[in-house]
Formats: sequence, C-alpha cells, structure tokens
Amino acid sequence: MKRTIAIKLTFSKSQAQAFEELQKRFSAACNYVAQIAFEHKERNRVKLHHLTYYAIREKFPELGAQMACNAIAKVSSALRPLKKAKELLFKKGCSVHFDKRTYCLKGNSLSLFTLQKRVRLELEISSFHKNFLESGKAKEAELVQKGKRWFFHLVLEDLKNIRERIKAKKKERTRLHRWAFDELRMFVEYKAAAFGIKVLYVNPAYTSQTCSHCLCLGHRVKHRFFCSHCGSLQHSDLNASRNLLRLGESIGSPTGDVNRRHIAALSRR
Repeated sequence: MKRTIAIKLTFSKSQAQAFEELQKRFSAACNYVAQIAFEHKERNRVKLHHLTYYAIREKFPELGAQMACNAIAKVSSALRPLKKAKELLFKKGCSVHFDKRTYCLKGNSLSLFTLQKRVRLELEISSFHKNFLESGKAKEAELVQKGKRWFFHLVLEDLKNIRERIKAKKKERTRLHRWAFDELRMFVEYKAAAFGIKVLYVNPAYTSQTCSHCLCLGHRVKHRFFCSHCGSLQHSDLNASRNLLRLGESIGSPTGDVNRRHIAALSRR
C-alpha cells in the first residue's frame, strides 16, 4: 500500500525563485514530451524515453539527465489512465516530479535539485507525518505550489502494512495446512474402524533424518536421503515411512526402540 503525505516547505526568497525557475522549465519539457507523445500516439514510458530523451537534453540542458527522465515519467503517468491518446497541456505552475536521485531526505533535512544547485531545507515534520515516515519507505515525490505556499508531496510505501499482510497470510497457510492433516487423520480413522484396523500414533521427530537401516543420523536434501555411516541411499519419504513403521511395531512390545532416545516418546489415542 502506498500513502502520500504533504510536507509544508519554508524557505527564503532566493530559494523560492530557484523553485519557480525549475517549475517553469520542467513544465516546458513536459509539454514538449506531451506533443511528441500525441504525434506518435504513444503512452509507454520506455518508448517515450527513446523518442524524446536526447531531444530534451539538447533543448533543456539545464534540467540535467535525471530531470529529463522525470519529465518523461510525469507525461507517461498522465497519459496512462486515458483510453486513447490525447494532447495534454502542462501549465507553468505544474508540479515538479522528483525521484530518489533528485531529492534526499535525511531526518528533518531535505535536499532538492534546482537549475543552479541543490537547495537544502530544514523541515518541521509533525508527529502525524513522522509516524508514516517511520513505518514506510520513501519513494517518488512532487513539488507542489498552492498560491504562495509550497508543499513536498512524498509517496511512502507502507512497509508495516505489508509485513502485517505477509504475517497474516503465513498464519492462514499454517491454519489450512493443519486443517488438511486433521481431515486426513479423521478420514483414516474412519476407514480403519470400518475394517477393524487399529490406528497407532507415534512421534515423528527425526524420522526423516535417521537412516532406517543403521539408525544413524544421515543427510536429507529434499527427496534424497543418504547415510554416510552405512552408505544407504533412499528416497527421503520412503526412509521416513520405514522408521515410522518400526516405531509403530514397537508399541506394546516388551522392548521399545531404546536406541532412538529422540523419538522414544510414543503415544496412543
């Protein structure tokens, strides 16, 4: 999930002038890209990049390489929702698109690209916005002018919600996994009772890691089991099933499987 927070900016007259100049040239570059996009009936960002990038660098050299890419991205983003190609016009006061290469946010310090040099601002971030900054990852941003005020609209990827959703999905998978085995157990018990067969339950610990021939711990890699002690090579499921069978046969016998202390805890239901 992505969220956008609007941070109010405070700066000097010279800094405001730098932003206005950037805004003017950026909107001109966007209009240039939009015109080419309309002529070629193109909305795809990659194809627009090939059509316009070098022309933008030549026509608007002061923007630099990354701001040229940002202008292409802004036009492509505006055209994407449209059902068919349409001629767009970006006003002189349009917002300026920033990415992680054209801005830097560290704590309360924000550095922004301008046509002359980077401008560094000290932000007054409210506790409300700090909660989002602490739980999310900063992505792209827009420099927006509203009247005489300027705002930095920062997009955040909400990592906390993503982690919570992943955790919830993991719990759901675990619940379904247990439910499937419980259903299988009840089905086996039902069928066994119908034919007069007794069902025994054993502790399965280490049955997939122990060699069914010599009872030594071996090596299991996916469906392959190998015992370095006796050289036995088997399918891991077959090896485990033989261990479970011997444990089942040992229930009720005078001597249990005492050499296997890790799985000696057997139970009957």
